[in-house]
Amino acid sequence: MTDNLESDKPDTSNEEVALLAEKKNEDASDKKEQEKENVVIKFLRLNKSFRIPALSLFILLILVIIAGLGYFCWYLWLTPLWKWGFEPFTWRSILSVLGAFYLVIIPFIPLTFIEFIGDIVNLYLEEQEALVSESFSTLDKGQKSIEEELKNGDEAGLIPLIIYSRFQLEAYYRIGLDQTGLVHKLGQGLELASNAPAF
Repeated sequence: MTDNLESDKPDTSNEEVALLAEKKNEDASDKKEQEKENVVIKFLRLNKSFRIPALSLFILLILVIIAGLGYFCWYLWLTPLWKWGFEPFTWRSILSVLGAFYLVIIPFIPLTFIEFIGDIVNLYLEEQEALVSESFSTLDKGQKSIEEELKNGDEAGLIPLIIYSRFQLEAYYRIGLDQTGLVHKLGQGLELASNAPAF
C-alpha cells in the first residue's frame, strides 16, 4: 500500500526549480525596468519621504499648466481667431477652423505627463508586493520546519502531496498578482492613449 502512495508522490524538486527560475527571470526584468527609469523616479525610489510631495506637485503642476494654456488658448486667442476667420466669411474661415481645432487641443497636452503620476503610484504598489513576498517567505520557512517534523511520522506519504499543493496554490496566487499588475499597467496605458491629443 505504501509503495503505491510513494509512486504517486509529486516531484516537488522540479516545481521548486521552475519557481526559482521564474523568480530569477522576474528579477532580471525588474532590474532592466529600473535601469530605464526616469531620474525623478529613481530618486523617489530611494527617498520615500518625497513621494507624496512629488505626487502632489506633479498633479498641481499639470492642473496649473492646463489652466494656463486653457486661459490663453480658449479665452484670449480662440475668439479673436474665430472673428478673424468668420467676420467676413472668406477663405480665412478654413484656417480659422483648423486653428480653433488646435487651440482646443493644446491645453490637454500636459496630460501626457500623467505617466509620472502612474510611476509614483507604482512605487507604492511595488513596496506592497515586496511586503507580501516577504511574508510568503517567512511563512514558507515556518511551514518547511513543521513539515520536516511531520515527515518523520508520515507513513502514508501525504506531506509531499501537501507540499505540492502549496506550491500550486502559491503559483496561482502569483499568477493572479501578475495579472492584476498587468491589468493596472494596461489600464494606465489605455488611459494615456485616450488622453493623448491627436495631431
